[in-house]
Formats: sequence, structure tokens, C-alpha cells
Amino acid sequence: MNSTSTNFVDSSAKDEPPNNDSLREPLPDALESSMGYLLHRTASLGEQFYGQCVSPLGLLPNHVAILHLLKARGPLVQARLSDYLGIDKATMVSLVNSLEEQRLVERRVHPRDGRAYEVHLRTEGSEKLAVIDEVSEKATAAYFKPLSPEDRRHLFRCLSLLLEAHDHPRNEEAIAARPQPR
Repeated sequence: MNSTSTNFVDSSAKDEPPNNDSLREPLPDALESSMGYLLHRTASLGEQFYGQCVSPLGLLPNHVAILHLLKARGPLVQARLSDYLGIDKATMVSLVNSLEEQRLVERRVHPRDGRAYEVHLRTEGSEKLAVIDEVSEKATAAYFKPLSPEDRRHLFRCLSLLLEAHDHPRNEEAIAARPQPR
């Protein structure tokens, strides 16, 4: 089964259960040749796939990102977590609430600003990251299986360049110093 195909439902077959093989059709040329759409669709499918892989752990992909960020950067106020990960503040509150309920993180009053709360990674969160890393490694291998190791490295490099260019625009000197793709 090709996981990158898009399902189109035939409305004339309402009395029959959907047959995934018969519902798959090629993308229209305008979409098939659109790098933006292909990137969007591939990212969406990847997020769904990874979400299915980490859901047995009681987590969403954004939970994993928060835990890794806290491990790497130490305690952060929620607003800073939102900024780092590009997640709106209301969603961040919900994500941190969920992690706190699982006892993976805890909020503490900021030592210099009593109005703000820092989010701290608990020992249980660090331990969970070891399990997450195993699951993530297997998920990555499975999702990117169609690509050769060289293609994976190239894709990673390209995505890193795009992220650096669009998510960290203040880093213009580093972007200009990078070799230009052909």
C-alpha cells in the first residue's frame, strides 16, 4: 500500500464499505507538480504516522518536542516553549497540562517573576525520553524506508536549510555562508 497516495471517495458507492485500493487515484497534475503541496502532504502523513507510533506512550508529537526541548535547554517558561516550537500559547497550556498530569513535567513559579511559571522536566520525563527515542528511531526507519541513506541525508540537509531560513530569519549570515543547492 502506498502511504503517500490520497484517497478520493466515489460518492456512487454509498452502500459498500470503502475499499482503500479502489479509492486511490493519482493526484491531479497541478498537485503532483506542486512542491508546496507535496511537502505539506508528506509532512502531514509523517506527523500522522509518528503520532500513531508515540500514542501508545500516551503522547502526541508535540509532547515529544516539549520533552526534548526541556532536556536540551533546561526549565523554560511556557511562552518561551511556545516560541521555540511555533505552538500557540493556548495549545501549549493544554500540552503542558497533559504532560503534568502524566508527571513528566512540573510547573514552578519563576524565581524572578512571580507571574510566570517555568516548566521543568521531571525524572520521569527523562526516563520516558529513553523509551521515546527507541520508538522514534524505529518510526523514522519505517517512514523513510523508501529512501536510500544518501537520499535521507540529502532530505535532512534540505529540510534543515529551509527551517533555518524560514524559522530563524535573524541568522542571515549563517544562511548566506551555506553552500547553495543546485
